[in-house]
Amino acid sequence: MAMIDVMLTKEDVSKILGCSLSSVDTYRKKEGLPFFKLGHAVRFSERAVLEWLESKAVRFNPKKEE
Repeated sequence: MAMIDVMLTKEDVSKILGCSLSSVDTYRKKEGLPFFKLGHAVRFSERAVLEWLESKAVRFNPKKEE
């Protein structure tokens, strides 16, 4: 059985990410933020947005800095 996911608007995503609407467009077009195109509407899977955000995390490894 498929998991039902919450679909978000660009406005919802901008609030989650704490960025402007134009930044959401940039992330979608140039940074690989996953989205769905439903007719003229652009929607985002909440789960996919959070996974994308987690993939952007920078992990500090002090041994590499030495």
